[in-house]
Amino acid sequence: MQPRAAYGSAGFLCGVAAANRRGRRLPLPRFWGGRRGKRVNRATGPFTGVIPRRFLLITGTFLLSVLLYVDRACISTAKEAITGDLSLSKEQWSWVLAAFAFGYALFQTPAGVLADRLGGRAVLAAIVTAWSVFTGLTAAAWNFVSLLVIRFLFGAGEAGAFPGMARVVYSWIPVRERGMVKGINFSGSRIGAALAMPGVAWLIHHLGWQLSFTLLMATGFVWSALWWAWFRDDPTQRQGLSRTELDYILKNRQDPERAAAPPEPLRVRSLLGSGNLWLMMTQYFGSNFTFFFSLTWLYPYVQTKYHLNAVDAGFYAMVPVLSGAAGNIVSGALVDMLYR
Repeated sequence: MQPRAAYGSAGFLCGVAAANRRGRRLPLPRFWGGRRGKRVNRATGPFTGVIPRRFLLITGTFLLSVLLYVDRACISTAKEAITGDLSLSKEQWSWVLAAFAFGYALFQTPAGVLADRLGGRAVLAAIVTAWSVFTGLTAAAWNFVSLLVIRFLFGAGEAGAFPGMARVVYSWIPVRERGMVKGINFSGSRIGAALAMPGVAWLIHHLGWQLSFTLLMATGFVWSALWWAWFRDDPTQRQGLSRTELDYILKNRQDPERAAAPPEPLRVRSLLGSGNLWLMMTQYFGSNFTFFFSLTWLYPYVQTKYHLNAVDAGFYAMVPVLSGAAGNIVSGALVDMLYR
C-alpha cells in the first residue's frame, strides 16, 4: 500500500517509520505539521515517529464532547422511567428539559470568561466534576421541583464545556488545523448523543435509571482526574512535547499579521456590532433548534409512535445525530481548505 492511501491508519505510521529509515520523501498532510514532498527526518523533521501530543489533546477533548452529550441525552432515554417514578406530566417534563437549557444559556458567557482567565485545565476539570455531580444527583430527585433545580444546575455546569475547549484549541492548535479540530470536537457531541440513546437504554434496562446515572457521574470524575493530571494550559509547560512540535505550535497558532498587532480590549459593544457574530449566532440557532429536538423529544416520539422497545428506538433515533457528526467533520475540513 502506498503511504498516501494509508493516512490516519496504522499502515501510515508504519510507512512513515520505514521511509524515515530509507530517507524517502513522503507527502505528509498539513495536519501532521508537514508539507507535501518535504524530507522526513526523525531528529529535525515535522514528524518525529511518535504521535504528536496535540493529537492526544484532541482525543481528550473529543472524549469530553462525547461524555458531554451522553450525560445530556441520557435524560431523554430515561423519560419513561423518570416520569413514571416521579409521576410527572408531559408539561412538567417539558419544564425539566427547559430548565437545563436556561442554565446552559445563562452560564456559557461567564464560563468563557473564566476559561480565558483561569485556563482550560482548571475550568474543564472543575465543570466536568460539577456537572457529573448533578448527573448523579438526578438519580436522587424525589419530585418535580427537585428535578427542575438539579437539571438547571446540570445545565449551568455543562455550559463551560465548549468555551473551555475553545480556549484549549486557541492555546494548542495551529490556525490551519482548527477547522478540522473543531469539527472533530463537535462531532463528538453528535456521537455522544447517538451512543446515549441505545446505550443508556440498555443500561437502564439492566441496572435501572438511578444506577445508570450514578455510573455516568463516576465516568465524569475519571475524565476530570486524567485531564488535570495530563493537560497544561500552555504547550511550553507540557513535559514530553518534542522541540519540533512545540516550535510548530508556537509558530503557527496565531495568524502572523494579527499576532504582530497590539491586542485590543474586547468590549460588548464591538461584539454586538459584529456582523460575523450575528451570522454565526443565527446559524447556531438553526442548528441547535433541530439538534435539541433530536436530543430531547425524538427518542420518546419514535418509541411511542412506532411501538418500539427502548434499545430499538435508540438505534432509529441515533441516525440524524450521526449524520450531523459526519457533517461536522466534513465542514471542519472545508474550513481548513478555505483558510489555506
